[in-house]
Amino acid sequence: MQNLFKGLPGIGQKKTVRCPRCLNYVKIDKIRTHNVCDQKLPDQHGLLTIPCQYEFPPLYTENYGEIIPAPVQVFGWSSHGKTVFLNAMRLMLMNMQQVWPQYNYRAITDRDIELSRLLRTEMENGIMPQPTQPLNLHDNYIYIMELDHMVRWGSRFLVVMDHAGERFDSLEEFKAQEIPFLTHRDTTTLMFLSIPLLQGKLIGSAAIQQRELQKIAQHRGEELPRRMSEHFGHSMNELLTIYIQAMITHDKHEMQREQGGGLLKNIGKAVNTIIRQRRKLVVILTMADAFIDELPPQLRNYIQMDDTWDRVFFYHKSMGSREMDVDYMEQYMDRMQKVSQAIRDWLLNDMHQIGGGEFVKSIESNNIEARYTIVSSLGHNEVSTQLGVGQALGTKIAPKRVLDPFFWILEYQKFRS
Repeated sequence: MQNLFKGLPGIGQKKTVRCPRCLNYVKIDKIRTHNVCDQKLPDQHGLLTIPCQYEFPPLYTENYGEIIPAPVQVFGWSSHGKTVFLNAMRLMLMNMQQVWPQYNYRAITDRDIELSRLLRTEMENGIMPQPTQPLNLHDNYIYIMELDHMVRWGSRFLVVMDHAGERFDSLEEFKAQEIPFLTHRDTTTLMFLSIPLLQGKLIGSAAIQQRELQKIAQHRGEELPRRMSEHFGHSMNELLTIYIQAMITHDKHEMQREQGGGLLKNIGKAVNTIIRQRRKLVVILTMADAFIDELPPQLRNYIQMDDTWDRVFFYHKSMGSREMDVDYMEQYMDRMQKVSQAIRDWLLNDMHQIGGGEFVKSIESNNIEARYTIVSSLGHNEVSTQLGVGQALGTKIAPKRVLDPFFWILEYQKFRS
């Protein structure tokens, strides 16, 4: 009788888990301490030829089943705030037990533990992380956070794959096979766009450098030419086009594999059907503090009135109840939905100079389900400098609405198993 149950998930010596790199389901030996994924990933031609070889963290395999993964792909150009946002969000998640009493955060790999330490000593004091470096498929790190007993969503492994912004610079050079999360059926993609950079504004250290050069020029009686950001003149829709092309190319490859390489009739219709069924996008407009005066009053107030960071780190009884219980989260999600619609309308109607209208129309005409968010990962546009261990010259961060994209991830994947 025992042999009948051998090989079933969670029964006997075998257990089925989902690989955090290729997102395929893999049978592993529960007794072994080191398990490696034996699945394959598609190459540039869509053929399953690239060995995954991901080594599963022991805590991931041990807790899998009671906790399921929520895969997230980060997508966006360099300097548009991806890494800063991810670290601000993680710093918040590390301390959410202050507002979710039953909640527990756990880093389950050495790299995640090291990053948690850095966030406590540097990020909170305004010291910015280094930009993500371009790495190949097997070297690119996958971040895994175990988030237990969240209000509304239960327990999840938040599995995040980040990539250097250079990966998304052009249609011709984009390599979807290096980014396996992106094209998978139930991945939520976070798309980062900085409106100030698209408008040509200089942000952070670039702005400080420009001001210093202006002072030197004025002292010499010279006039310094106006400098624009490197993404001035780019359109929001350019980034979305790279995303859509990756989806379509992958879908064609997938259908060809399913058909044994044969030609398909009505392939355009089939591709649209697949896209309609599975694409989930969270648009994140970063650096809100740098363009808050351009926002409609509803959105401006939404950013300014966020007190979540204070609830987590600087609570005072005068703020009222600290806990973000079921009723609080229900009301919060209702408001997030209204804000998403307001951002969508603002981009569609008022942001044509950076391609906002075309961006929204392309999302909706390509059957992509999108939610729109707006965040300030620092809460200000200042730059801190490192003085020593745990010491910084600058301003502590005070993020605004950095949990909104995270909540949309969980909401998208609420009923998945």
